Amino acid sequence: MQSAFIVFRLARHLSVHVAHTIESQVETYPDDWRLDLASIILFGAFAGVSVGAWTGGIHTVYVASKVPLLLIGTLLIGLPSMALLGRLLGCSLSLTETASLTLSSIARTAVVLGALSPVTTYFALTLPSRGVSVYRAVVLLQVFSFAIAGFVGVAALRKRLARVVLSRSHQLRIICLWLFIYSFVGAQLTWLLRPFLGNPGATVEYLRPYGERIGVDSNFYVSVYLLIKHSLF
Repeated sequence: MQSAFIVFRLARHLSVHVAHTIESQVETYPDDWRLDLASIILFGAFAGVSVGAWTGGIHTVYVASKVPLLLIGTLLIGLPSMALLGRLLGCSLSLTETASLTLSSIARTAVVLGALSPVTTYFALTLPSRGVSVYRAVVLLQVFSFAIAGFVGVAALRKRLARVVLSRSHQLRIICLWLFIYSFVGAQLTWLLRPFLGNPGATVEYLRPYGERIGVDSNFYVSVYLLIKHSLF
């Protein structure tokens, strides 16, 4: 009964919390972190559906579960480094306070991804074919949409961070550090959680074989560079 009450309370406050998240305002609800998690799971799933729609079928469900996992997993992996190195740069936030700030930033990123999902879904579903060149275009579009959402999330993070770190130079250094850690971890975790779109004609699977995910050539940045290179030349 208590769990049902908590779910009802979260659902009741979620829309207000999302509005405050978009405006980078600080909520006073005691369940802020739960509302942030609910936003990440809900809107991350919407974004996952938009990514998986290009392949369709059960793959859409797979990706809808993997995008929230990607967002939350990146935070969990990078959080200790963010908290420790942030303190070395003059940020006096504790691990809990760092988690609260970054969680709210990721929640805003997820909301933006969810807002962009109708556009990316429409683009993917109205393409004339399912060939390799179209696949590359859809991949680059998704990378671009995630980059936009990440930028908006960082902007929210800086606005919230300014309330607890008064020095602008410290704010900038902390933001750059956190952005580097989160981008580095998130990009590689994206690679390890493949497939998201699914290669044309490939077997639908939740994860690629272990050797392919962990092999020497398993690098997100090299993959994006090759996609851009093959798309332009």
